[in-house]
Amino acid sequence: MILNPDELYKKIKEYNESLKIKEIDPIENYIVSTKEINDWDNSIVVVLSHANTERRKEILKGCIKSIEKEKVVVSNYPIDPDIQNMCNWSVYTNKNEILLQKDFQKYNVNYSYHWVFDDGEIVYVPAEYEHGYAVYCLIRRALLFCKGIGKEKIHIINYDYIIPSEIIEKNNYELLHNELICYDTEFLTDTYTTGIFSGKIDTLLSFFTLIKDRTQYYKSSIYGVYSTTLEEKFTAFFKNQNIKIKCNKIKDMPENALIDMEKNFPSIEIFIQEKNKKKEYGK
Repeated sequence: MILNPDELYKKIKEYNESLKIKEIDPIENYIVSTKEINDWDNSIVVVLSHANTERRKEILKGCIKSIEKEKVVVSNYPIDPDIQNMCNWSVYTNKNEILLQKDFQKYNVNYSYHWVFDDGEIVYVPAEYEHGYAVYCLIRRALLFCKGIGKEKIHIINYDYIIPSEIIEKNNYELLHNELICYDTEFLTDTYTTGIFSGKIDTLLSFFTLIKDRTQYYKSSIYGVYSTTLEEKFTAFFKNQNIKIKCNKIKDMPENALIDMEKNFPSIEIFIQEKNKKKEYGK
């Protein structure tokens, strides 16, 4: 059964309250479907978005166009009407839980990027923000919404990924025999990426409703793992669950797949500037 917006809002609000989750989006932020829906299909694709520049909007459109299944875009940045019309559903919240650099110390966060130059020197550049908890909340909203419209399986993709439809269909089939389909990260050893994964909604909610607020996210451990990185928390939790997980390698994706097009990493010029500053001040 697909709920109307008022019923959906009530159901999500009650579920949040039962979990002692305080935040809840105003009902006007849930935009009803504008496309035909296959009621028989119990799976859906979620595109996580923060398209706040024209370039990012074009990348988001490319991601949406590549998806042939029922889809919902979930964003904490306003979604343009033409992008809404490309999806079956749009979910927007004006609450962005991003942690700015000025608040790092309050939450014991030390987050920076580093580059190793040819001469062996390592240069660090402080990050302007940390978005692990913001993404965690966005995924939670997506899961609660999709559960509310009667879905059981979900495929989550970051907006700067283009994934061939056969991968989604393969993962959909694999979920008949697994609770979770994950991919390794490009840089972190033995860690699942949260840029793309598929799973059963109830299984995923066991993790994405575990953390109630920002303080718990940044100051508590997950099975002994203290990390601000969402991928490491996600991995630590699910590796300690008695469920079937299929892990694939990102490098084995088809050639027409595009992964992490908007890499959240400073340009080499920024590291060169920082290196020159160290020389100038004799550090």
